[in-house]
Amino acid sequence: MKRLCSTRLLAAVILANFCQLDVAVAADRGDARSAPAARAVGTPRALDGAKPGLWQPLVAAATTWKLINYNIRKEPNEDDAVIVTNYDLRRVGPAAVARLRWKTSAGEDVGSGDHLPQQVAVSGNKVWFLPLNADDEAVSKALAGKPTFGDPPADVRPTRKNKWRWVHTNSGKHGSLTCIGHYQQDDGCEDTCTGMVCFSATYGVVAVEGTSSPNFEYYALKDHQDD
Repeated sequence: MKRLCSTRLLAAVILANFCQLDVAVAADRGDARSAPAARAVGTPRALDGAKPGLWQPLVAAATTWKLINYNIRKEPNEDDAVIVTNYDLRRVGPAAVARLRWKTSAGEDVGSGDHLPQQVAVSGNKVWFLPLNADDEAVSKALAGKPTFGDPPADVRPTRKNKWRWVHTNSGKHGSLTCIGHYQQDDGCEDTCTGMVCFSATYGVVAVEGTSSPNFEYYALKDHQDD
């Protein structure tokens, strides 16, 4: 994973019902009765025998992803990490649904970072990013509308007209990787003008950076810093 603000990457890119909601909120407070045991990140289990897709790792099984600080590439800080956990996994109509929790290794909630999905619904090759407090009725209504992304999502080049929206898929060391976010190209713009979160059909959540991460730094799965 090349940093979004690096020359090399720039060259490559710019070329539930109410009760269920109560249970989910309790899980987010750390109620052990509400949250299933999470497994370590690995090859995702397909839904209903379907071929694993880009968004399925987010909803296929209870999983925890540990993204460690790679802001200094040769000196990764494993004690400084973003811990991503999916929970409240369930079915709503044709979709597999899960909420996502984003916290630092110190326990700070960082889920308000740009572009980070709070709740996802996956049906076929489509994903809907939804508010954390959306109950099953709201999810069902959302499923009748346009999805947030397909699989694979179309690449989007950041422009002033699209408010610097950015989507890019590339093939890296660990296979295909899709990053979504923004990249503002105004002269003099610094790291705070970029933000991204990256996903893999094999590994799930792979990286966050810029306004999507704590202190605008770069976090990735161990050994995935150069995907």
